[in-house]
Amino acid sequence: MAITVGSGGEHKRDGNSGVMYGFNGDTRTSANAFGIPDANGAEGWKIVLPKMVEVAEREHKQLRFSAAAFNGPHEYGRMAALAYECGVHRVVLNVGCPNIRAIGGKSIPSYNPGELDEILAIVGNYIGTNYIELKLSPVDNALIPPLAAVIRKHKIVRGIEAVNTIPNQRLQMPDGTSALNYTGEDGKKYDTGGLAGAPLKVHGLRVVRGFKKEFGDGFGIIGVGGIFTSDDVADYLADGADGIQVATAYLEYGPKIFGELLQGL
Repeated sequence: MAITVGSGGEHKRDGNSGVMYGFNGDTRTSANAFGIPDANGAEGWKIVLPKMVEVAEREHKQLRFSAAAFNGPHEYGRMAALAYECGVHRVVLNVGCPNIRAIGGKSIPSYNPGELDEILAIVGNYIGTNYIELKLSPVDNALIPPLAAVIRKHKIVRGIEAVNTIPNQRLQMPDGTSALNYTGEDGKKYDTGGLAGAPLKVHGLRVVRGFKKEFGDGFGIIGVGGIFTSDDVADYLADGADGIQVATAYLEYGPKIFGELLQGL
């Protein structure tokens, strides 16, 4: 078992402000638009990551760090190197978060194999003999083969997490209102964000199957999206995932969800 912290970049970030998370219990759907706030920045992460590693190891768990970048690919590399220097067990490059897209008008790297290729080439120069994993978006099936080709090219990639949220979605609550109502970093009002929860499961399973077909065994695949019950876990494992990651269910039901998921398997 592992604990993932982050995403973190080199500079402190306030993120968005307002109502940035919502959950529709009727459909078990969540939406968020936090904007990747970061109270640490590189100097802060240097202090807290070793302490987090100590806590995780005390509980016989690994600590994984999600690295973000808002100022070009080299930021991914520098943050990955920093995390490994702090004793983190694995770095995951966040190349699937919708918030990445909003910075400087850049695309989400998961949807652009050429951009991902550039990122991985640069990161490889920073991390020595270490390896990384990628947190990917719910990409279309047609993008899986070219993304897989880029990953094969860069031997530093040992696995993926599939998938991040569906970008730019509006979550309607039972009373008809929008779940989100926030101000972005550009000062404008928004009510859309990354969609997760139950509707994400079909995409998570689809991407897991696609990468399992491309890589077979020996390449780590973590299934993410719409996991609320042990049946959901079983579905991901049956489709080729080596493990699972839980977010919405943890936020809504707390740590007890992990015991319930394991007991049902």
